[in-house]
Amino acid sequence: MVNSLETLTNWPISFLMYLLAKELILEDYITTILVVLVAILFAVFSKRIVHLFTSRFKIDSEVINILSKLLAIFALCLGSFYALSNLGVRIGPILGTVGIGGIALAFALQNLVLNLLGSVLIHSRRPFRTGDQIEFTEHEGTVVDINTRTVVLLTYGGNLVHIPNAKIMDEPFVNLTKEQSRRSSLDILVAYGTDLQLAASVAIEAIRSCSDVTNEMLADALVTQFMNFGINMELRFWHPSEQLLANKVVNDVAIAVYDAFNSNGIEIPLPQSVIHYAKGS
Repeated sequence: MVNSLETLTNWPISFLMYLLAKELILEDYITTILVVLVAILFAVFSKRIVHLFTSRFKIDSEVINILSKLLAIFALCLGSFYALSNLGVRIGPILGTVGIGGIALAFALQNLVLNLLGSVLIHSRRPFRTGDQIEFTEHEGTVVDINTRTVVLLTYGGNLVHIPNAKIMDEPFVNLTKEQSRRSSLDILVAYGTDLQLAASVAIEAIRSCSDVTNEMLADALVTQFMNFGINMELRFWHPSEQLLANKVVNDVAIAVYDAFNSNGIEIPLPQSVIHYAKGS
């Protein structure tokens, strides 16, 4: 342990002695210093450089940040290698070591790299943005952050869910607020013997009477199934995409249709069973 610490603290002296032993001229030192300074300046202004070349494209600021950091790392590495080579240091063994270490590090940080790439794809392709409401597997909520590792959802119950970017890009998801409005449906039963055309007309008028329903003329009622104790009708209507408002519209439509059916004498049947008694029992 002591020997390791001594080696760690003495390496600058050893490196300086190595440089003094080399037959270098003043021009070599000046060139090395200039290369290092240029690399540092390039790294410092990397964000402005990336923004300059990407200004004509609609690229998200998070992608620009990631690209600028990668460019800064590349500039510092390239400048360091060139400076060492200019001082007569053999770069081949260093590159070999860095290459082997990079491969090992890539395997160790595989998930981190995949999530980083997922972040770049999300920000560049923009399937959703911060503020959109998405549905992913069993999770549903509002996107509050898209960082280099996860997409953060705020559920409607107030919980924060962190979903890895790589998983988001690998599985299907639904952007509920991509468009301004979307369609929902509500199933309702009417009794056998009901005038289905009248029931459909009453239901459509009830849907159109709801204030938050959009595209009122697209509201419809379809007979979809004959069931054991009634005929199923699917009521379809459009509403704003935001989920809490969508829930309110579904509630308003259900109440309006129920009241309209009662006013027009249209029966909503309850589950029932018919029992036949055999003669003589």
